[in-house]
Parts: sequence; structure tokens; C-alpha cells
Amino acid sequence: MKRFFLLFIILKTLNLSAQTIRPVVYPKNGDSLKLVITESMHNYDQAQKNSKVFALVMPHMGAISHEANTVAAKQVLGHSYKRIIILGNSHRGSFPEIKIDDHDYWDSPCGKVATDKSFADSLIASSELFKYDSSPHDPDHTIESVIPYLQTALKGEFKIVPILFGNSYYIGKDINDNYKEVAKLLMNYMNKDDLLVITSDMTHFYTDKQKQLYVDSIQIDLIKNIDIKGLEKFEHQLAIQDDANKKIMNCSIDGIKTMLEMYNAKSCSNIEQLSYDTFYHESRDRYISYGAWVIYDN
Repeated sequence: MKRFFLLFIILKTLNLSAQTIRPVVYPKNGDSLKLVITESMHNYDQAQKNSKVFALVMPHMGAISHEANTVAAKQVLGHSYKRIIILGNSHRGSFPEIKIDDHDYWDSPCGKVATDKSFADSLIASSELFKYDSSPHDPDHTIESVIPYLQTALKGEFKIVPILFGNSYYIGKDINDNYKEVAKLLMNYMNKDDLLVITSDMTHFYTDKQKQLYVDSIQIDLIKNIDIKGLEKFEHQLAIQDDANKKIMNCSIDGIKTMLEMYNAKSCSNIEQLSYDTFYHESRDRYISYGAWVIYDN
């Protein structure tokens, strides 16, 4: 069972410091956690649309990105999905395969959630790109950060398919197209009862806020315009700079590109940016940005 060892949310209403990022732990009381999330969703005044949600982008910065995750989760408040495919990029290493977590359950403070092994088996049987491997998932906060929001917002139980890309493009500073195969296979196996969630922050390591805002403005426009080639070109420009591993414009860029590839294949009706903000990490003297997005189905 995958246990959540990192806090995905630290709230002043729980008498914890909103400035603490790590080391952190989940509140043990899942009911209190759900209450805080529920109240935040109710306080968010943007009306839900009647359109079916196909995909969400949700950040994973704990209390810092609480509002963004609340905004995203409200888009599916009261909806039912049988399965949620959650994509991210590993924060703990580089590897060429796509790693699916092999635990039977993830132990969230809001209750255990089962993994959909049958769906994962289908992906693995269809492509050598997919592998079962829990080792990159165990220390990673990327996926676990969004699950309690989904548990709070959605009606009924659901299963998850936790998938991590391996940042292999940073090894040789080349851009691979694994996301295309991932998108194609997900399109083959997903149905109307499935939700796609990309868990991602944006720029991470800039000490110059104006530079950060410039990079973010470009990638936001590229995402809005579903310009995958433009994203790859811009991604490559950043990757070949000095200190390449730190010039990250989006920490789950493969997940974002997979989502956009599926958007094109499905001829989805709309992509909407729900939020954007930046945070200054004082102890590390750097700016981190994050945001939330929603894609509506046909």
C-alpha cells in the first residue's frame, strides 16, 4: 500500500504554518481535511459549467497551491468517475520507461483509494514503454498531492492509475515523443467514466521573477493554443541552456503534452486556465509558479 508521507496541504485553519513546505506530514484527521477543502470550494464563487470535464491540471505545492487545487476540484464537484488516470513527471530521477505504481491501494487521509490494476495491465500488455515500478512513486509527492481534493469533490468511489514519466529528455537534452504513444493508448482504453488529471507546477528555479513571468507567459499561450510543437521547441531552448536541469518550465511537461495530444484526438470543445500564481521560496531564493486548467469534453 502506498502511504502518503508528505503533506499535500498545510492550512492555517489547522494551526499549521502556511510557509512550511518540507518536511511536512498529512493531518491525521481526514474529516477535518475534507471539511477545509469543502469550505474552500464553496467559497470559490465561479459557477460550475454544465459541460463534462475530460481533464484537469492540478499543482502539487501543498498549502501554497491550495486555492488552485480547490478551483480545479470544484469543476468536478458532485460528478462521478469510475477511474482517474493521474499523470506526472518523476521528481526523483530520470528513466526512459513510463512507471505505473504497483500498490493495490493508496492510503490517503481521506480514505484508501484502490489502483486499477486491470487498466494498468492493459497498458503494459500493449506497450513495452509501460512498466510496473513503485520505487519512483514511493518518495514522490507529485500524485498523492491531488488525491484528497478528488476524494472530497467527487461523488462515490473511484480507482486511480498513477503514472510517472521519467524525465529522460534531460539525460541527453533531447526531446522524446513518448507522450504520443501514451496519449494513443489512453485514448484506446479510456471511456466516458474516466477523468484525466495532470499534476504539475510550472517554473521552479528562477531567481529573477521577470524572467520567470516571461517563461510562464510563453508556455501559457502555447498551452492555450494547443501548440505542442511550440512547447517542444521552447522546452528544447531551455534544456540546452547552462544548468539545464534547473531551467524547468513545467515539472510535468510530458503529462501536459499527453493531455494536449489527447485534446486534439478527441476534438475537445475548450481548454480554460483557472488560475495562475507565483511563490517566492525565501530559504532557496527562487520563485516557483503554478496554476490550474480544465478541459471540457465534446
